[in-house]
Amino acid sequence: VHEVKHIASLAARVANRASSFEQSWLEEGTARHAEEVWVRDSLHRIPWKGNTGYGTPATNGVACDFNLADATCLAKDPLRRPTWGMRRQFNELLPKLTSPWDWSPFGDGTGQTGSVFYQTVWSLVRFASDRYGTSDRQFLTALTQATTTGTTNLAAATGIPFDRLLAQWGLALYADDLPGLSPANPDLGFGTWNFRDIYGGLSSDPAWRSRFTTPYPLTVTRFPAGSFSTTRTGIRGGGTAYFEVVSAVPAGQVIAITGTGGADIPSSARVAILRLP
Repeated sequence: VHEVKHIASLAARVANRASSFEQSWLEEGTARHAEEVWVRDSLHRIPWKGNTGYGTPATNGVACDFNLADATCLAKDPLRRPTWGMRRQFNELLPKLTSPWDWSPFGDGTGQTGSVFYQTVWSLVRFASDRYGTSDRQFLTALTQATTTGTTNLAAATGIPFDRLLAQWGLALYADDLPGLSPANPDLGFGTWNFRDIYGGLSSDPAWRSRFTTPYPLTVTRFPAGSFSTTRTGIRGGGTAYFEVVSAVPAGQVIAITGTGGADIPSSARVAILRLP
C-alpha cells in the first residue's frame, strides 16, 4: 500500500497538470500514512482521533504489531497476522525522539537518508491531520490532489503558516497526553495515537524494554529555578531542541537565546513556549 500511494500521487499530479511532482520528504511521509490508514481500518479496526494506546494482545493493536509471534495476536486475526502494523512508525521514530535536534522532516534536504525521517514526516502529518483535518480522507486527499508542493502544500492544507505548524508539532511531541496537562488542548497532542501510552507500553514490554528504556524517550534538558546556561549545536532545519525550566518565582524567568559566541540566532529560528501547570 506504501508503493501504491506513490503511484496514485504521481498519477494525480499528471492528471491535475501540476508543474512538478511532490517533494520526496512529504511524499514518503504520506506514504507511511497510506500504511496507517490500512492498519487502522483493516487490522486494528480503530477510529481516527481515537487516542489509541499500546493495548494488549487481546486488543489486537500496537502490542501485537511489536509481538508478531504472540499466540493471542495470531488467533485474533489469522488472516492478517502476523504483520508489522504500526511497528515501523513507532519503532523507527525513536531516534527522532532521543535526538530531536538531529532529525528533520526534510530528509535528503538536510543530508539524511533512511527510515527515521520517513517517520518524522509521518508524525508531522499525523499531527496536522488530527489538528486541522475534518477526516484523514479529506486531509490526505487535499495533499494528494494539490498542485503545490512541500511546505506550501502542507501549509495550505492546514490553513496556517508552516513555521507555526512546526512549532505546534514540536510542542505536541512533548505534551501529548502529558499527565497533569488538562484540559486537553488540540494544539498540544495527537488525537489518533496516545504516544505516551504506546512508548510506556514498549518500555514495560519484556520483549522491547531493552530498546525502549524510558517510559517516554523524548530528550528534554531540564533546569531548576535560577541561573543556568546550556549549549545546543547542530540543530537541523526542521529539528527541535527541548528545554524545561522550573521557575520558583511568580514573576517568571528571563531567558536569553544567542548564537555561538553571543551572536544573533538565525532569523529562521523559532521559539515555542508552553507554560505547564
